[in-house]
Amino acid sequence: MKKIIAALSAIALFVGTAGVAHADGYLTPGEEDLGDAVSDGLCEYIQINGVTSRSMTEVFDIIYQQPEVANGGDVADVVNYVVSSYCPEYWRELTSFGEGYRN
Repeated sequence: MKKIIAALSAIALFVGTAGVAHADGYLTPGEEDLGDAVSDGLCEYIQINGVTSRSMTEVFDIIYQQPEVANGGDVADVVNYVVSSYCPEYWRELTSFGEGYRN
């Protein structure tokens, strides 16, 4: 998908092989800056692809490579921040997706 919306629009949440990453609920300044940088690309990507296991795995793989991210929980923090701040219309879909994996 256009190289995952150009690697989430120039940085270049959350499912890895172990399941859903759980946000630690603490957004660091680096995570917030990363979220701001990827917000347009991430929101566009979700708009086109929805919140699915495949789409979130692709998002995870891209964000996890960034130096501001130390673990899957950090990826979830970034994705949660972006969706709640920049494209809240997808928040219900994102939280339903996470709950479905945890149950």
